[in-house]
Amino acid sequence: MKFFQKTRWLTCLFLFTLIVTAYANTNSMPQYQALFTLPSNPNTSPALVLRYYQEWGDGSRTGWQTPVVLPTVSVGNRTLPIVLQFSYASPFYTSGAIELGYDQYAQYYTVFSISGHPSENLLIQGPFQQAAYMSATLYSNVMGTQPAIVDKQMTTLDNASNPYIEGNPSVFAYSPTLLQSHTLKPAYSLPLSPPPIHRPRLAARKTPADGTGEIYVYRLDQTSSHENVVEDITPDGCSQAYLYAEKESYQDVIIFRIKVPTTFIESDHPDMTFGHYQTRYFSVSAHRNSDSQDRYLTYWTVNTRMLRDYMDDQGYAYVFFASNDYTNNLAIEQHTPDTQPPVMTWGRYKGYVLGNPDFAIIMRYRDPDPAWQGSPVNATCYATPEDEQPVTKEQLGDYLPEIYGDTMENFQNGHIGAVNKDALWPVDLAKTHGK
Repeated sequence: MKFFQKTRWLTCLFLFTLIVTAYANTNSMPQYQALFTLPSNPNTSPALVLRYYQEWGDGSRTGWQTPVVLPTVSVGNRTLPIVLQFSYASPFYTSGAIELGYDQYAQYYTVFSISGHPSENLLIQGPFQQAAYMSATLYSNVMGTQPAIVDKQMTTLDNASNPYIEGNPSVFAYSPTLLQSHTLKPAYSLPLSPPPIHRPRLAARKTPADGTGEIYVYRLDQTSSHENVVEDITPDGCSQAYLYAEKESYQDVIIFRIKVPTTFIESDHPDMTFGHYQTRYFSVSAHRNSDSQDRYLTYWTVNTRMLRDYMDDQGYAYVFFASNDYTNNLAIEQHTPDTQPPVMTWGRYKGYVLGNPDFAIIMRYRDPDPAWQGSPVNATCYATPEDEQPVTKEQLGDYLPEIYGDTMENFQNGHIGAVNKDALWPVDLAKTHGK
């Protein structure tokens, strides 16, 4: 009798252990590793950049400010120091809006001057994050060498499933890894802060001569893609991670329209099972010149989660741009949080208001689906800035960002270029008139 009681007890203990183990495996965030081979050229001194977009944090509108849990980076048996490049915690947070800069809701970390024997392995190992997108890119001073590993390509440990692969439990099916107490040294000199993209100001090419105030959209060319600290360069030689637009000096107020793509984190309830998305993350930012005299604003980016706040019934969202003083006064009137832009209602159009993009309006796409017509990869890739031509409706379809600008006086009189505050959008208006 005692034998059977003991056997039953051991069986129950075994089953309990299996249940606890299964529960732990289900609820513990999977670990990943990514491996780079250092350049075979001994004269190179590569740097590693880790990007995290839209950290979830506590899920609130300020959750993105939560520091991520960093991996361990090593070469051989040497653990390498990770430096904070940019985040909300950086003392240079507002400088993220300068020139090519950074996405407001992202975090960037860097390992500088990686040394090791040529062809030695660089190992990254840590927990996945509750974030829209993670990547690791190795930059070398050899032109064009930017090997990158995106989260969905990372190897999971302990036979776990990769949470960034369609159909697998997403990072929101697991408990987030708790942040260990640590202090990161910020990159005070910002050695990887992207330099300006020197493009000729070809007004006749950049802005139509028909007086509509339209502002053309461009894809980064091959030269700019390789000379700047960007990512996701496709086989055609251009990055598919960015589109940009440059305004004319007279354009004090701008209205931007985008058909909002499907993304991973676009609401208060992210997918527990990783799905299929047109692009993993999308944002539009107002970037300023380094010598701009405008006041600094503590916000410069609107992402998909925010765009959906005021998306119309056709799936379009609108973003306004105005002088920093005008925008700041709106924020004061509306008592908006420090890092959140104010909102404008202008006739039939409503959306967030960003500051003066006197450097460029930058649109960021992370892991866009190449089968989606709105992906920048469908725009022509040009060799140099001088060769560039605008992205067209034929290339990106309804997902082509459309932008118009005008003077403050005309804006106050109800027009931003061809856009009338009480009328349909110019393209839609033309359709109704049979044009």
